[in-house]
Amino acid sequence: MNIKQLTETYHEFKYKDSSIAKSHGLDYCAKTKFTDTSEKGLKECIRAFCEMDGKAYFSSTPNKSFQVGEKKTSKSSTLEIISGIGKVSLKPIFGYSSGTNGMSDMHGHIDGKAVFLEIKIPGDTQQDNQIEFEAEINRTGAIYIIVKDFQDFYSKFNQIRQTT
Repeated sequence: MNIKQLTETYHEFKYKDSSIAKSHGLDYCAKTKFTDTSEKGLKECIRAFCEMDGKAYFSSTPNKSFQVGEKKTSKSSTLEIISGIGKVSLKPIFGYSSGTNGMSDMHGHIDGKAVFLEIKIPGDTQQDNQIEFEAEINRTGAIYIIVKDFQDFYSKFNQIRQTT
């Protein structure tokens, strides 16, 4: 299955016999445009495919750091800011989740088998802590795969399905 086929199949799956468009006075619902040229786009492709499959599920692994708020910073006086001539900028404040260094980008299951998925779009390479995490996952008997695009995911998905 390629991106074009995913788009067509997902649209049919999502809106077949749907009254969503008609309830809004439309003849059809716009198709979701999938792309696998970025990590975010490939994750969306994988989630949509698994939604249609029904026996597989993947979710994104939380980032180790994430923005928890913003801090106002300024070199202007309070009077300058109030009068509108001063400037205030916002600096992000980051917190940390309980994620593990090197943890895969996505995790889930295919037919009940634990699978960890690392996305490496062209030009991206596996880091040392990711290689260590892969070794730990493989040691436990779970599956760890690296995918570069949707076609690669689809091929490896079918290989896993045939062996489980």
